[in-house]
Amino acid sequence: MTKYKEWNSGKEVNIFNICKFEYNNKDLYEKCELIMQNNIFLNNKYKLVKFDQKKNLWKMNPFKDRTWCFKLHSFFHVEYLVNGYKKSGDKKYIVKAMWFFENWMEKNIDSETAEMAWHDHATALRLIIICNLYENWRKECWNITKVKLFESAINTHSSKLADENFYMEKHNHGLDQDIALLVASYTFSEIPDILKLRKLAIERMWMQINELIGIDGSYLEHSPEYANLICNRLIDLFEFLRDCDNKTYKRLEIILTNLVNFIKDILQPNGFLPSIGDSEEKPLNINKLKKLNYPSVKALEYLVSKGLTGQVPENLDSIYPDGGYAILRNSWDYNSDTVQTVFYSSFHSRVHKHKDDLSINIYGYGQPILVDAGKYNYNYKSEGRKFVESTRAHNTVMIDNKDFDTKRLNIGHSGLIEYNYSAGISYIAAAHNLYKNIIIKRMVLFLKPYSIIIFDYIKGNKAHYCEQVFNFYPNIKCQPSNKDIFGKIKCKKVVLLRSLLDESDLKINLYKGEKNPLNGWYSNSYSSLAPSYSLRFAKKGEISRFATLISFDTKIPTTPISWQDNVIQGSLNGNVFQININSVNNDIFINGKALQAHSIIKPKLEEILLKMEN
Repeated sequence: MTKYKEWNSGKEVNIFNICKFEYNNKDLYEKCELIMQNNIFLNNKYKLVKFDQKKNLWKMNPFKDRTWCFKLHSFFHVEYLVNGYKKSGDKKYIVKAMWFFENWMEKNIDSETAEMAWHDHATALRLIIICNLYENWRKECWNITKVKLFESAINTHSSKLADENFYMEKHNHGLDQDIALLVASYTFSEIPDILKLRKLAIERMWMQINELIGIDGSYLEHSPEYANLICNRLIDLFEFLRDCDNKTYKRLEIILTNLVNFIKDILQPNGFLPSIGDSEEKPLNINKLKKLNYPSVKALEYLVSKGLTGQVPENLDSIYPDGGYAILRNSWDYNSDTVQTVFYSSFHSRVHKHKDDLSINIYGYGQPILVDAGKYNYNYKSEGRKFVESTRAHNTVMIDNKDFDTKRLNIGHSGLIEYNYSAGISYIAAAHNLYKNIIIKRMVLFLKPYSIIIFDYIKGNKAHYCEQVFNFYPNIKCQPSNKDIFGKIKCKKVVLLRSLLDESDLKINLYKGEKNPLNGWYSNSYSSLAPSYSLRFAKKGEISRFATLISFDTKIPTTPISWQDNVIQGSLNGNVFQININSVNNDIFINGKALQAHSIIKPKLEEILLKMEN
């Protein structure tokens, strides 16, 4: 008994929240009171769920939604009660939180029958919240019997998270597993062998960070929303370790500096995250990031405030070779003239990976114009989820109306190849070999301020039906005019798409809100789809070529370009350009002068390109 009494005399550990608490005290207390009345409240996405204390609430799945079950077993509702106690000092919230904890232990500690009870990520987040519960419970309700229950919970959870067969390598879930072990090791430092788990957690955490975040700061799980989630979690850990592990604290500062810079660059001019990969288009909350005194945070503040506060960022264009992102702008101003282009191609892992290589997202006229379809949800069997992951839901090239292959063996078969950017003209090239025996090269020429030309070169070992896919934001109406497509907002033409090749075999198809199969949809919020236009330029051949102008100058005069063999020649807005397409790196000339492109080394991709071309 003596050892347990000593536990309560230990130093208080301040533990961060897992949930995003943007409620004022009144709203928080209202949520807590609802939970006190035997309602499950997880967040505002889900309706309240009444439960019967005599039944096993942990097997509930009222919405047939695995994410709801995940949040339930992660103890999100318990964290609301803990925060209600912190704010009000009302002991009843801790008592109710303890009821949930004890009930979960009774029903699930030796059982895996409840969906998500021992999910790899839910286990990690639940452990952090159990630690937070313990730190607040011991102030009011110290009881040796209950302490033993906490000890049992910590030992069981820690054992699970330390098990290499349970651990998620190369995954953001694995990073949270390591963070959970770190938090438990400081909260329950009296438990025997807990220091061994702390050492293991730190070693694995740095391996995870190196897998998730590139040296250049780009996030490698293909989704900007997760870059922000991981950034916020690392800030939590950064502050948690400030007083107890200075070495790890200092290393994290370097990582955070680069990651915040990436988030700043990929953020849309309206301060929203783009719907790339498993990301919802929504405003970025920088409250937590403001704790970091970095220049990139001041730049983020400028974007989020639409130029009212913060500092104007410096470079208009940014390249992230590790993550495979090229982010180009004509201005940092927030107005209808600002254009942002995000061009990306990479395949690091299958985590949050969509079939989106070579996709391009374009923002202009004060809003998203060309968009990826978004996240939808994580019910991988649903037709909506299958659609948003598909090739046709992204602004890329689709072959034979099929998705390209994102099996693990194809990791590394995609990436940026070279780039050059300046104040007036930016050039990016990328390629992938994610269709068997086919290479696709995409070159993007941004002739600032308003015009972008996309060149696509597709080569296979037989004739294929090839489509350039462009998906529009839901409020944009597409109007065909001869071979032009105008994007209109409230009857005003705001963007023009035009093929620059003088070819009779080009087909133009438009889709919107089609259901069998799904075509022309955008997921603008969780589990919802809105009809939107999808444009396809199509042709068939063993070698196919596309040259498409996207311009916010809808009256821009153009002449057809020449594309003979591997040589492209043309002009636009007084700029004469020539691109000689080679196996890997190209030769680019603007107004008769060679453009010195910077090569990006991708050994596996280069080997494939050389082999396919020869």
